[in-house]
Amino acid sequence: MIETKRSGKFKHIAVLMGGLSKEHDVSITTGNGVVEALQALGYEKISPVIVDNHVSTTLANLKPDAAFNALHGNFGEDGCIQGILEYLRIPYTHSGVTTSALAMHKAMTKQLLSSAGIPTPAGQYVDRNTLITMLPNLIAPYVIKPNSEGSSIGVLIAKDRNAEPFTERDISDHSHFLVEDYIPGLELSCAVLDSGPLGVIELEPINSEAFYDYTRKYEDNQTNHYTPARIDDNLTNDLMDLSFQAHKLLECRHISRSDFRYNPDTGQFFLMEVNTHPGLTKLSIVPEIAAYRNISFNELILYLTEHASCEK
Repeated sequence: MIETKRSGKFKHIAVLMGGLSKEHDVSITTGNGVVEALQALGYEKISPVIVDNHVSTTLANLKPDAAFNALHGNFGEDGCIQGILEYLRIPYTHSGVTTSALAMHKAMTKQLLSSAGIPTPAGQYVDRNTLITMLPNLIAPYVIKPNSEGSSIGVLIAKDRNAEPFTERDISDHSHFLVEDYIPGLELSCAVLDSGPLGVIELEPINSEAFYDYTRKYEDNQTNHYTPARIDDNLTNDLMDLSFQAHKLLECRHISRSDFRYNPDTGQFFLMEVNTHPGLTKLSIVPEIAAYRNISFNELILYLTEHASCEK
């Protein structure tokens, strides 16, 4: 399914990590793991780059053959670093400028998926001031999420109609939000390579009242992982087909991850979002699904690196 040897076209790899987002520390963890993998794979020169406001000058001076994008969140996933790499004509991993910007804008992604007949939760896109005026009148269950943020940062969930409504103090400092219907049930994710879907994982927070938030994504002993997911084969195939469809619809490159909610009581499932830059830490979903398909972490890093390119 994927390469097992280096092609030799890239000798010097810059690994971009850290960055300017709230996911700086997670990106450092990802970047260090990528550096170790590239060393084990035998690349001649590997340059870790802690990304800051001077990254364009740093890269221009380094002149790497390719860049491995190990950034997370804003600037790393939203088309910004991709634009710099395009300008410098440095081939890079993961999706290009347009796809990255589109997928990071949850409302635009939702509109595109819906137009293709892919089910997404009912919801609306609002600015922060509008959201604040809506808060007293929102009726649970619902979800509030920042429109352009990753790793569930800033997400609020109201499940109980009798609970006190959220107030302005609860809302993060983002400018725009999605307010969506809350979908009870299972948290499911599907990993996709360009060649096709790899499989579906089920994520079950150990605290049954919690959801798969930032803490449960990146801390040990917070979430049970089931690979493959504990769902029937027909549903698995449906989710994999939709994930591959979304990957192609958004014109993702190399790898993506689609996140779903499935309500066993109604049999309904909804695609929540498409991640063009899925995490690569030891607790991350895509490496775990890949391992289930007998693709090692190093092989996954090799695939991404060898497919580095600028947009055509």
